[in-house]
Amino acid sequence: MPNAKQILSEIYTRKNQKTVSVFDLDSTLYNVSTRTQKILVDFSNDVNVGLKYSAHKERLKTIQVLPSDWGIRESLIRSGLEAPIDFFEELRNYWRQHFFSNEYLKHDVPYEGAVEYVAAIREAGVPVMYLTGRDRPDMFKGTVESLGACGFPLEDEAKHLFMKPAKGFAEDEDYKVQILGQIAREYDHVYFFENEPVIINKVLKSNLKVNIIFMDTVHSRREDVPTSLRVIKGRFER
Repeated sequence: MPNAKQILSEIYTRKNQKTVSVFDLDSTLYNVSTRTQKILVDFSNDVNVGLKYSAHKERLKTIQVLPSDWGIRESLIRSGLEAPIDFFEELRNYWRQHFFSNEYLKHDVPYEGAVEYVAAIREAGVPVMYLTGRDRPDMFKGTVESLGACGFPLEDEAKHLFMKPAKGFAEDEDYKVQILGQIAREYDHVYFFENEPVIINKVLKSNLKVNIIFMDTVHSRREDVPTSLRVIKGRFER
């Protein structure tokens, strides 16, 4: 039986034991490569970009961002695009400005089975929370709209959606350990779904009583996770 089904079954058996499920968003529930793809297209269509880099903008439209790409670097390297350093610096700044904004979150696509999987947990009576490194001032509105449009359950934005209070507020791993510590004090069984090994390893070192599930999609590749962790590989099966 695939791990996703095993984990779901386990959560069901503990639904009356103060159990909660906590999901990261980017690259855990959502494939965000489509967000980056749209940003590249919009950058190439920007009037100022066309005036300064007319020889490169059309080539940029042909670059394909893959679900396995982390950020924009890998897709650019794969394309072999040659351009002035200023071009790449402006593109990176444009990507950062728009990737971490409300406007482009609607372009994210849930991983296969993700919506149904999370909904099944909630329908079983187990609370569903979202814990993300996104910041509330710049990404709250788009996050709530995206969750609703895709069908992810969100009953109480104040209690069930955890976002950084400001851009640059702590490292993601430190922020998530802090919030998971608060959650673990209220629940006997915490199931935490996350794709980034840096965060997972920080949670492990914290010795919090948390059941960690590694979502094996894409990550920064700065660290590896222990092979003993339970893994969901890119799709949620029920």
